[in-house]
Amino acid sequence: MNRFRLQILYIPLCALFLAGCGSKDDNTVADQRTAIENFLTNAYGEDGYDKIDRVYRVAIEREGNYNRSRRLEKGDIARFYFAGYEFTSRRIEPAFYSNVDWIIEELQDAGLDPIYWDQDIVEVRLGEGKVIKGIEKGLEGCREGDSVRVFLTTDLAFGSYYISDMDLYSAVEYVIWLEEVEKQ
Repeated sequence: MNRFRLQILYIPLCALFLAGCGSKDDNTVADQRTAIENFLTNAYGEDGYDKIDRVYRVAIEREGNYNRSRRLEKGDIARFYFAGYEFTSRRIEPAFYSNVDWIIEELQDAGLDPIYWDQDIVEVRLGEGKVIKGIEKGLEGCREGDSVRVFLTTDLAFGSYYISDMDLYSAVEYVIWLEEVEKQ
């Protein structure tokens, strides 16, 4: 009889423990959102950035005739260059991945061997899921010639996957240069 009572107590305690373990990721994402929002508000002001479906985006440059530039929508093909960084409230980390020649040269000078990095322009059809979720959301609505900074919490980036020498569950920042939009 005592063993049965012990098992009845054991099951809720295990459930309580497991519930506590699951909340770490929730807190991590919430903490990352707060850190990103604080950084962007301090750097660009309350209205200096967009928030699109939990993705944060800052327009840093627009080239060409903006009113005539093609706007990127789901189903369109995007061609772009990028550099990915682990998000910190200050940029001191080198890129963890890029297809931009001058960034790759800087990383080589620092001792990185980018032999497996593809230096070609990235080409994706928006909505096919060929890039991480946050990149697609961050690019949607951009126009040909835009350069943007896209900030992603771990749930929209890499989550528990190891990428380069970044910590697990890291928030990331991408700088993206949208070279061409092919309307479909």
